[in-house]
Amino acid sequence: MLFVVGDSHALALAPLLEDFALTTGWHVSLYDNAGCPYLSLQPHRDSEPRCVRNVEAVSGHLIERLRPGDIVFLPSLRMPRFVDQWTRYDHDAIEAMALRARDDAERDGAVGRAVALVSRLTAQGAHVVLQAPNLLLRTPLYRCADPWTRGHPLCAGGPGWDRLEFQRLRKPMLNTVQSVAAAMPGVSVFDPFPLLCPVGPSCDGFRDGRPLFFDGDHVSGYANRLLAAPFRDAMLRVSGGS
Repeated sequence: MLFVVGDSHALALAPLLEDFALTTGWHVSLYDNAGCPYLSLQPHRDSEPRCVRNVEAVSGHLIERLRPGDIVFLPSLRMPRFVDQWTRYDHDAIEAMALRARDDAERDGAVGRAVALVSRLTAQGAHVVLQAPNLLLRTPLYRCADPWTRGHPLCAGGPGWDRLEFQRLRKPMLNTVQSVAAAMPGVSVFDPFPLLCPVGPSCDGFRDGRPLFFDGDHVSGYANRLLAAPFRDAMLRVSGGS
């Protein structure tokens, strides 16, 4: 079985998960963590009392159901967003948060808590796959996709990033995620970023005229299609091809 736990970024992968179930015959169980992350490794999000309770409840339910060979996939928003559907946040403040992500996680003990929690899952014989921080945009694409909406202030600057600049911002959290995965056997990382932003000078929110995201960070149906085969291959590698 494939268990998927996370916030709205897990729900945004529903088409991909449906494809995985249909093409592999695996049973997929998706846990909507009530808007809370599951190991976002961002202390200000993971420590919210309601979310702490949700994570513990889901973890207990998972541990009861997990069997050797199962996979637990943990997608989440693991970087601070630059824009939501209605507001653009202060770029300098968000950039500073992104760049100190590893320091914040280590200072708060988030890495140690993540290792402890993931160890409870792998102790059941399950494989755990963490999603690496994905591409974030600075414009909500659904509000900027048409000629008559692109003049809105939220669309200023366009839907793209300098690729090296975004990689610089995501590196602290990417290193944090990788350190959790490296701390124990049976844990790996699935990284959608290279698939949505292939090698080149820039990352664009559109490919072939189609949006990769609904807003600034939830992947679109088209992106689900692009990620489906790589995701399936990655999960089958983790499971040993079964």
